[in-house]
Amino acid sequence: MEAPSSRTGRGWAVAAAAVAGLTTAVYLAIIREQGNVEPGIFVWAGIMLVGTALALAAALVQDRRDVRWAALGAAVVLGPLGLISILSVGLGFLIAAGLALAAFFAIPPPERDGTPVG
Repeated sequence: MEAPSSRTGRGWAVAAAAVAGLTTAVYLAIIREQGNVEPGIFVWAGIMLVGTALALAAALVQDRRDVRWAALGAAVVLGPLGLISILSVGLGFLIAAGLALAAFFAIPPPERDGTPVG
């Protein structure tokens, strides 16, 4: 059975993935509406999807070490992305980065005494 803090951390990670995924969808809808489809757009969308995938991985993996690293990775990708795109959809990515950090801090680090950490 999972510790309550692990469930809470996974909840934050699910919220981060949902916000990042929704923000990515809004971004793509705006770009499509404007008719501004260039190759560079797909690079940005790919970075957005990497951050979303990391947040989703944090929600789905079982090992606490992996959950923490995936949540931290999501925050590291989504935070700067939010700052760069603050004039368009950046707020959504900043919120998702904050939620990913909440997931990281909600899950305690694994014990170092050799006991299972899953």
